Amino acid sequence: MVDFLLFIIFYQVIGIYYTISQVIGYSGGVINSFTWNKLWTFESKKSKGQTVLEFLRFMVINGISLSASVLLIKWLVEEGSWNVLIAKVLVTLVAQLINYTGYKLWVFKK
Repeated sequence: MVDFLLFIIFYQVIGIYYTISQVIGYSGGVINSFTWNKLWTFESKKSKGQTVLEFLRFMVINGISLSASVLLIKWLVEEGSWNVLIAKVLVTLVAQLINYTGYKLWVFKK
């Protein structure tokens, strides 16, 4: 939700180009996501040193997901003539699938 809300604010309200708005929104979502995923979704209770490794892995997965989402939204809008907001919904779902899989299998694995 943080990602989508920031995207709407920067794209619809402020008028920033949609790929830049995607990066801004996604980055805002990442800031809040690590804590919630660590503590609630995956209930990771690793030591401080292991948390640093988790965070680095988390950032790698999010870098992959962000790259995929920017490329996909650009392709859907420019090549597929999709409405930006509909493309954003699909891109968000794809990014969440990439993230959850990466978090479960690599970042917060038990």
